[in-house]
Amino acid sequence: MTKVQRITFGSGGANYRQQNCYPKKICGLVNSLATLHRLELRGCNLGPSDAVYLSTLLAENTTIRCLNLIDNQVGDDGAFALSTMLKKNRTLRD
Repeated sequence: MTKVQRITFGSGGANYRQQNCYPKKICGLVNSLATLHRLELRGCNLGPSDAVYLSTLLAENTTIRCLNLIDNQVGDDGAFALSTMLKKNRTLRD
């Protein structure tokens, strides 16, 4: 049995923009992977509504320890949702 511990989407530096990361599909995948510890969404062009959706998922997640959202445009609403999620989620460390 394969245990997926890390998924990387986007990546490639500040000038790179992945146009189609499909955050809702990613979130569905994350929910189905009990061994996932690291989720890299760098430069995935995520906006505020994507960050809110991701925050809802991660609030109750107990496996992901590292989340990378560098080079996204989550805005004030997304940042607020993420900060609220971090008050509930005790697993995320990085």
